[in-house]
Amino acid sequence: MNRRTKLLRRFRDKEYRDTYVDSFVDSSIAAQIRALRESRGLNQTQLANLIGTKQSGVSKLENVNYSGWNVRTLKALAKALDVALLVKFVSFGEALIDIEKFSQNTLVRPTFAQDPTFVNIESQTLLATTAPLAPIIPVRTAGQFHTVPVRMVGQIHTGSTGGDLLQSL
Repeated sequence: MNRRTKLLRRFRDKEYRDTYVDSFVDSSIAAQIRALRESRGLNQTQLANLIGTKQSGVSKLENVNYSGWNVRTLKALAKALDVALLVKFVSFGEALIDIEKFSQNTLVRPTFAQDPTFVNIESQTLLATTAPLAPIIPVRTAGQFHTVPVRMVGQIHTGSTGGDLLQSL
């Protein structure tokens, strides 16, 4: 039985899935803070100065066992690291997809200045006037950020809500 099948079966138990996802959230936030900090060439003291705390506070935020997150601190981190922060509720199926995709490459995001969506905004503006832009996502390969088009592969409808399922090409 593969890992995914085991998780699918175990997720039927509410206590297990709640605990597993809680642990994943804590670990992934801590890992992403560290990966983003390091990709910006910052040490913990420098990041602490940017968000108005001490080095020990950043160390705590980068601890995978820490679970005392608050949105205000995450917003301050996002501003200091020049990235957007999105907080959203997802289904356990969507969470499972994120868990399966979790890797070092999925943690680092470009700064605004490096974001391929905004790097050549003048040429994109010209393109937008002549052809519709396909949805794109930034992807990091070999330390560089590139845009990758995504395509719609289906619709998800649950009750009165629905969303587009996107898959990278």
